[in-house]
Amino acid sequence: MLPDPLCIASWPAGQYLLKLWVTDSVDGKSYPRYIEVEALPQAGAASLPAQLAAAIVDPATITISNVNYRGVAAAATTFSGGLAAGLEMDEGVVLTTGLASSWNAGNNDPDITKEHPISCISMALAQQVGERTYALSRLEFEFQCAGGQLEIEYQIGSEEYVEWVTNFNDALHIQVDGRKISLTPDAAQTVAVNAVHRHISGWERRLNPDTDLQPAYEYLYFDNPHRAESDKIEYDGMIVKIKAHVFLTSNPLRSHRANLGIADTGDQEYDSALFVRKRGITSNTP
Repeated sequence: MLPDPLCIASWPAGQYLLKLWVTDSVDGKSYPRYIEVEALPQAGAASLPAQLAAAIVDPATITISNVNYRGVAAAATTFSGGLAAGLEMDEGVVLTTGLASSWNAGNNDPDITKEHPISCISMALAQQVGERTYALSRLEFEFQCAGGQLEIEYQIGSEEYVEWVTNFNDALHIQVDGRKISLTPDAAQTVAVNAVHRHISGWERRLNPDTDLQPAYEYLYFDNPHRAESDKIEYDGMIVKIKAHVFLTSNPLRSHRANLGIADTGDQEYDSALFVRKRGITSNTP
């Protein structure tokens, strides 16, 4: 399998020869240039995809295969102690645009950011939000199930809240067989920073200090105030736990594909995270 050109962070260790096209700013002509790069192995990267997928899938109802993770290994991990930290789930997997180990570092830093030197981008997410994406962390796998309905329990946290709402809309997507299911309960909006928030006063908005922002799906949102406890959720704002549903063809021999990811948009600053409950992806008969 050829390396993914949009995700250098996921390349197998080895040496690569890259061909680049450079455009002369004077005459507008393009010239090929070649550079040799070496991809170094990331600690734990080989076993990470299978570990993540096994943690969130209910093995009694779902069989998984062909698992793939796109992103920096340090941006994803399993977690425990979620309820004590302020989440609505105790164990599971967290995918972040920064360091996964910072998810419960205590919210004493209002603007936690980890910019990885090399990260992944997503053209699909860029089209969804209309901006370039950075620091993609995405888990993909194929699965088979006997039930005709799939359920996924997840929760979102972000440092973009509340001062950067409408300016930097960190992108989330959860898809099954290409169908987006990370939607608000009325299915009118994709769950994201811009789509879910409380009333935000003008003085709280760094780029729009003269304009209040009216709430959107406020019942899905809660503030996570700054505090000194070292074991609490880091992110300034949280979206409540959501259970998404999708109907599938009830055929245990048919393979389906799940795709769960999160990415920075506009810039690489201010981290966001997608939490998926342990065994929170399950199949049942509707």
